[in-house]
Amino acid sequence: MMQNKKKSKNGVVELPPHHPSNPHKDGYDFDLLEEKDPSLSKYVITKQNGLKTINFSDDLSVRALNSALIKAHYEISDWNIPRNNLVPPVPGRADYVLYLADLLSECNEGVIPTDKVKGVDIGTGASLIYPIIGRKLFQWSFVASEQSQASIQHGLSILKANDLGPSAIKLVHQKAIKQYFKGVIREGECYDFTMCNPPFYSSEAEAEKANIQKWQKLHRDKPVLPKRNFSGQDAELWVPGGELLFVKFMIKESLNHKDQVLWFSALVSQKDHIFDLKKQLKKVGVADFREIKMMQGQKRTRFLAWTFQDEQARKDWAAKNWK
Repeated sequence: MMQNKKKSKNGVVELPPHHPSNPHKDGYDFDLLEEKDPSLSKYVITKQNGLKTINFSDDLSVRALNSALIKAHYEISDWNIPRNNLVPPVPGRADYVLYLADLLSECNEGVIPTDKVKGVDIGTGASLIYPIIGRKLFQWSFVASEQSQASIQHGLSILKANDLGPSAIKLVHQKAIKQYFKGVIREGECYDFTMCNPPFYSSEAEAEKANIQKWQKLHRDKPVLPKRNFSGQDAELWVPGGELLFVKFMIKESLNHKDQVLWFSALVSQKDHIFDLKKQLKKVGVADFREIKMMQGQKRTRFLAWTFQDEQARKDWAAKNWK
C-alpha cells in the first residue's frame, strides 16, 4: 500500500527521499554503473574521501549518469537523448511510476497489478522514460503520445534498438492543441491510468529566469552553453498559461473519457497550483482525487490523481480487468 510518509523521532512527519521500492533510494552505485556503461567513467569524480560523484552542473555528465541508470537498472541496452531535449532524472521518474502503482493496488487487495495493466503517457518526449520504467518494473503496456515528430522518431529508434514492439509501447502522434486525449484514447478503448509531466513554465522568459536561478544555486556566475544542465526543447519547458492552465485543460477534457480511464494523473511542480486544481476537480465532479507527495533530494514535488469511479466501481474494474 502507499507509504509516502515517515515519522522522525521527534514526531514530525517527513517525506522519505524516495519511494521505498525505488532502485535508486540508497544513492548511486558508481562501480555498477560504470560496469554497465563504461562511457560514464570519464565523467566520474572521486572525492578526497573516496566517494564517487559527477558534476551535476555539467549537461554531458548528467546525460551520462541517467543513461547508465537506465542501462543498469531497467535492462535497456541502447538509450540516449538528443542534445537539445530534456534529460529526465531517472530516480524521480521512477517514484511517479511506483506511487502510481501503489494507487492501483488500493482497489486490488493491496497487490500491484502487472502485465494486464494498460496506461497512457501524455507527452512522452524523446526519452520514453515513463513507459520504459513502467514496462520494465511491472510489465505494463503503454500508449505514449507526443507532438514532436522528431521526438517520435527518436523514440521509435529506442524501441527498435531494445526490441520493444507496439504491444509493449505504442507511440502516437498527438496533433490536437489543448486536447491531450483526442486521438490517443479512442472510442471503445479503456486504460487503467494516464500520466503526464506537463511543461513547467508559462513563457520562454520565465523558463530562462528559472534557469539563471538554477545556475546561481550551482555556484555559476552566469549560464553558458549548454544553457540548462537538463536541457529541454521549448515545448518541454513552457506553454502559454504554464502547468496550471495545462492541467486544468486536462482535467476538463478527462470528463469526456470518465468511463474509459480508472485514474488520471499529472505531475504538479508548484504546490501553489494545487488549490486551484482541486477546485477544478470538484467542478467536473470527480468521485475521488489524491495529492501524492514525493521528494527527491531537497526537491519536493507531487502528482495529482483523480477518478470518476467510486470505490466500489474501482474494485469492480480491478476484478474485471486484472484477474
